[in-house]
Amino acid sequence: MAAGLHWEWRGFGQENSEVSQRIQALPKAFSKPAKFIDKYLWIPDCSINVKLRQGVQSGLKFKRFHSSQGLIELWEERPDELYSLPLSDNIVSKIGQELGIQFLSDIPSEIGSEEALIELLNSTQPKVQLITVEKLRVAHIHKVEIDGQVIKVIVELAQITQPEEILSIGVEETSHLSSDSSAREMDVARRAVQKTLDDLQLPADFDSVSYLTQLGRWV
Repeated sequence: MAAGLHWEWRGFGQENSEVSQRIQALPKAFSKPAKFIDKYLWIPDCSINVKLRQGVQSGLKFKRFHSSQGLIELWEERPDELYSLPLSDNIVSKIGQELGIQFLSDIPSEIGSEEALIELLNSTQPKVQLITVEKLRVAHIHKVEIDGQVIKVIVELAQITQPEEILSIGVEETSHLSSDSSAREMDVARRAVQKTLDDLQLPADFDSVSYLTQLGRWV
């Protein structure tokens, strides 16, 4: 999905054949579906998405919430915040700082496995909830024109099988925004996401929430 600073919309709901067909008619971003097993590190009221991923881009990942306009949110995924195992004690300490937790056990100089990190996370204050999400994801491309500028938007269709069977749809623009982007550039990128949502005609009962909100429902 989109890297760097980007606008996105995400929703969860039951399978809808008409919506799925509209998305599946779009060109695929990749030739094959991708299977992921993500272990999310969650505490109430957190504003950062932290997860351990198995699959493409395996490792520890951080995704930061910046702001929202209506149902569309501004997030940041930095390439330098994808950490492969083994993890140094500095990176593990960073998890604590970002989530606002305190480790009750000493952090070793190196964490060599996912199991060792999970064991360490089982002893924190406040307690970290570890939520496993298994999904099969297919990404499609939708191009929209906003003020004469053609923007590529990634539309993700993900069938989640754990912790429940539910469909997730993600819409992310790929304008390569940065902290130096102008207000106009930010607005054009956000409107590209909105235009894609309008084109997809999602059903009213499809719940527009971020992964952080959905994780709280799965606890």
